Amino acid sequence: MEHFTLTKTQDYWEKMARNFGIGTRDMESAGRQFAARAYAGRAYSSIKTQGERFKLFVDFIKERGLNKLEKVTAEVVRDYARDMLDRDLSPATMQNNLSAVNVILEEARGDNLCRVTAREVDLPSRTGVAREFKGNEEIDHASTKAQAIYGLAQTLGLRFEEASKLDLIRAERELDREFLHIEYGTKGGQSRDVPLTEQAREAISRAHEIAQAQGTRNLIEKDQTYRDHQRELYREGIRFHAGRHEYANQRYSELMHQRGIETQSPVLSDKPADQAWSAYLAEKSGLTQREAREIDREARFELSRELGHHREDVVSAYIGGQN
Repeated sequence: MEHFTLTKTQDYWEKMARNFGIGTRDMESAGRQFAARAYAGRAYSSIKTQGERFKLFVDFIKERGLNKLEKVTAEVVRDYARDMLDRDLSPATMQNNLSAVNVILEEARGDNLCRVTAREVDLPSRTGVAREFKGNEEIDHASTKAQAIYGLAQTLGLRFEEASKLDLIRAERELDREFLHIEYGTKGGQSRDVPLTEQAREAISRAHEIAQAQGTRNLIEKDQTYRDHQRELYREGIRFHAGRHEYANQRYSELMHQRGIETQSPVLSDKPADQAWSAYLAEKSGLTQREAREIDREARFELSRELGHHREDVVSAYIGGQN
């Protein structure tokens, strides 16, 4: 009688059962196969694109220590969306990536329990233009470290990763300066200088106390990777990116004031929905619409630089559009 070892049988069935029985232990390969099922009937190039989008999600969850799709939860998908926000991907890219994850997971699971909508994680619309103010997160219930990160985002315009990796020993030493140099955790490795206000100095000092207590230069504990730190803080459910929205809207008002126009940002103003932003500014300032539009562009460009970009149109996702 032919004999099969128990170990071989267990390995075989484990392989067949993992990733919802697709027959592979590799999550990327499983994602491609589920994409082919979910998008059946579409062009090969379209299915390939969806598989590539899902691979980005697989890379993210692997860094979190997950090794099979069954371990993915809705909270993990929300964390992925927050991570995309923190990296300031284009609105269309974030929307497309999240859609691919939702569709492929639904095909794999046979239900929509892991589905996450763009609205619940505050992803910007595909147009990239904010229609409402997305700041003012309630953080009183949050941990001290979460509050510190939010404070750095709120007063310096930092992304979550930038706030987490900020060299607080150097920052504390340079509080008497006019600007703070941001270099760790930046998008594309592009460093920048941001203005130091009294509120920003206070936020830095609070964060520095936490780093001192745990014996580190930044807010990441010694025995943690960045992903471990991110996962721990994301678990609190705080919309850290809301702090960056607060910075952008407040700073735009300051930059316009410096240029002689007293106004709030488009999403916070009382501008009629059918009126162009430049016409609204011209009416408030007594300038021509062309002059007002140019001042607005100057302020937006400066704000985009402080946020770590170099295009004024990106600012529209935070403060609202120009039309």
